[in-house]
Amino acid sequence: MNIKGIDGSLGVYQEQLNRANQAGARRVADANDAKTPASATGQNQPAKDTISVSFDGVLRTTAYSTAMSTGDVRQEKVDAIRESLDNGVYAIDSRKIATKLVQDERAIFGK
Repeated sequence: MNIKGIDGSLGVYQEQLNRANQAGARRVADANDAKTPASATGQNQPAKDTISVSFDGVLRTTAYSTAMSTGDVRQEKVDAIRESLDNGVYAIDSRKIATKLVQDERAIFGK
């Protein structure tokens, strides 16, 4: 696109426009290079694909792997709690729960 009559009047935006045009030209050149067959360039290796994974993706994969490698149920623990509940002696220590929640929060968020 060419607009006539604005010769040099872009001022402060000219440098940014030039960088954007250069980046666009590089992307087009890179795309054309990727489409060129290896035999035409004298190379025997095909173009390689790359992948970039976000931090969240890595974290989810790690969490999933950890969950899958952990045992399903600690049956002895379940049986002990069930027996305590049945006997009416199961006690919940709210301070211990609150302390663990705060520790977990600090571990997760680094505070």
